[in-house]
Amino acid sequence: MVLAGQVRAMPETAGVVLAGGYSTRYGERDKALVPVDGTPMVRRVVDRLGSVVDAVVVNCRQDQREGFADALAGRDVPVAFALDPVEDAGPLAGLGTALSAVDAPVTVVVACDMPSVDPGFLAAMIERLDGYDAVVPAPDGYRQPTQSVLRTEAARAAVDAALAAGESSLRAAFDRLDALELDDATLSELGAAESLLDVNRPEDLK
Repeated sequence: MVLAGQVRAMPETAGVVLAGGYSTRYGERDKALVPVDGTPMVRRVVDRLGSVVDAVVVNCRQDQREGFADALAGRDVPVAFALDPVEDAGPLAGLGTALSAVDAPVTVVVACDMPSVDPGFLAAMIERLDGYDAVVPAPDGYRQPTQSVLRTEAARAAVDAALAAGESSLRAAFDRLDALELDDATLSELGAAESLLDVNRPEDLK
């Protein structure tokens, strides 16, 4: 696992890209490396996330690292890898691994399968964090933590508690945080619909 010191020292805001799953619904190919408008999906996410944070941590499996490093070569934002000690243990474990490599007080989380993530929407969530542990979109009243903003220390504690309780979903950690939920009206005002789209199957790219 990459140590926190390998990310630029004490950035104000760090980004985390969750990319360690096996993408079984997508087929044989690692969807994080599938090109979208000619750019690997993980590169699109890192580039867009990197425009609003000081450094990015990519959570992935050991066998993904080489391919991801090639896809991310030449990027502007510093990128470190946080490798899962146990492969495909779920997104909650992946977030915990990534947070251990973050030394910024604020963390912006984006899943690797959200290629249209909007930097403007991420910035708007960061601005709304004041006084909360987290800001999370909640379309139709259903939290979508795969694109969210967290206070790093509070998030670490929440993830640890959720994992200790045998949980595996990201929502189990968010249930332990004082989170501001962005409702449908707010998401519409911020134009967040496209940003929140995720890719589970090849047809979703159409």
